[in-house]
Amino acid sequence: PPGVLPPFDNMMKDKLVEHDMFSVFLSSKQGGDTSALILGGTDTKYYTGDIKFFKMNPLQPLLGYWLLTGDDIQVGGKSIGTCKSCGLVIDTGTSVLTGPPSQIGPMLKLIGNVSSDCSNVDSLPTITYVINGTSFDLEPSFYVLTGTSSSGQQECQLGIQALNPGIPLWIVGDPFIRKFYTVFDRAQNAVGFATAIQQ
Repeated sequence: PPGVLPPFDNMMKDKLVEHDMFSVFLSSKQGGDTSALILGGTDTKYYTGDIKFFKMNPLQPLLGYWLLTGDDIQVGGKSIGTCKSCGLVIDTGTSVLTGPPSQIGPMLKLIGNVSSDCSNVDSLPTITYVINGTSFDLEPSFYVLTGTSSSGQQECQLGIQALNPGIPLWIVGDPFIRKFYTVFDRAQNAVGFATAIQQ
C-alpha cells in the first residue's frame, strides 16, 4: 500500500543491516533448507566469480518491480526478435520464466517440445538473456522443471509460460535465479548477478 515501507526498507531506516542490499541463493536441491536469503550483504560461499551489477530501468519507480532492460533473448544462439530494450522483472516470487503472450511465441517455437518423460532434456537449446551487453546462459537443466509422478517416474515440463501482467514485461523468475546468485542493491538501485554454486 502507498506510504507503507517494505520490511527491508524499515531495516535500512533503522540501520539493522550492514549494507543496503540483500541477496538470494536458490538451491536446485529438492527439499531441505539449502536456499538462503542474506540480509545486508552477500555470501561468497554461494557464488563464484565477480558480481556484475545493472542499473534499474527508468520505469522502475512507477512499476515497483526490480526491473532491468534486456537487449535480447536468444534460444540456441538465435534472437527471438521480440525483446529489444524489453523490460525484465527479476522476481524470486515467480517459479517459472514468463513473457508477454503476444511476444513469447518465437521463444517457445525455438525451444520446441519438452518430453514429459525427460528423454530429450539434454538436447534442448540454451536460453540466453542479454543485459547491457552481458550474456547470461540458462541451460535446460534450469528452465525445465522436474518432479516425480505418483507412480515414482521422473516427469519434466517446460518452466516457461505466457503471462500478461497488464504491460509487456518478461519475468525472470526462479529458474534464472537458481543459476545466478542475485543481489538486490537498494543503495545503488541495481541488481547484480554471479554464477551460483549449486551443491
